[in-house]
Amino acid sequence: MVSRIDLGPDGGPYVEIDEDAGDLVIRVPNDTVDFDSNDLLNAVLQNATMDGGSLDGVSLASALDANNQDLNSVGAASVASLEAESLVNGAIYPGNYDGDDADARLESALSDAVDGDRIILETESLNNNKTINDEVHMLGNRRAVVNAAWTVSDEAKIDYTIFGTDGSMSITNDRVKVSHCNNFGSSSQISVEADNVLLQNIGGTGNVEFATETAGGEIGIVGGDLTITDNGNNSILGQ
Repeated sequence: MVSRIDLGPDGGPYVEIDEDAGDLVIRVPNDTVDFDSNDLLNAVLQNATMDGGSLDGVSLASALDANNQDLNSVGAASVASLEAESLVNGAIYPGNYDGDDADARLESALSDAVDGDRIILETESLNNNKTINDEVHMLGNRRAVVNAAWTVSDEAKIDYTIFGTDGSMSITNDRVKVSHCNNFGSSSQISVEADNVLLQNIGGTGNVEFATETAGGEIGIVGGDLTITDNGNNSILGQ
């Protein structure tokens, strides 16, 4: 089965994952970089950490092998295996982890993540309560649907994610950024309990509430019928 994950607006680059063959293809307009977890042919890797496999005709930029040895300017290199979970520039794909469902795979990805990593969510429903306590960038591409309670307790970014009828997000850390997310259903809610929280391009039919004494936050609305309550000193745009 082949899964597709868009990395930006329509017409932009996207990732195709062939779960049966173990191949991952990054496609961009007019060009293709094609590699799997064991072999890389004529690919360019930037800021990658190698931990195995064989590479033929590969250009390496700012790359290190498993022993942190610089591999720059190497025409061909032989290493043990390239881990598919973390590929280029801190991008992590939970779909490449073992797990019975999307929640289990995401938990494994979050366990591996460090501050600054980008996690591209699967096109699945996420039904388990979760705490995000790293400075990670969660990217849902408007296809991941959260039907559970998420708590953001670090300076994370959440983009292009849908919070369904049973979904909610509680933000307890300052300077969290959320953009292009939708709330659907009267019980769906984003609760802000911290300062300088930025909510951009939020739509849907749920609720957004800033707690008492919160300040410096901002919400920009793009559509829908959101109910917004500001009990502190925050800005509401587009209302």
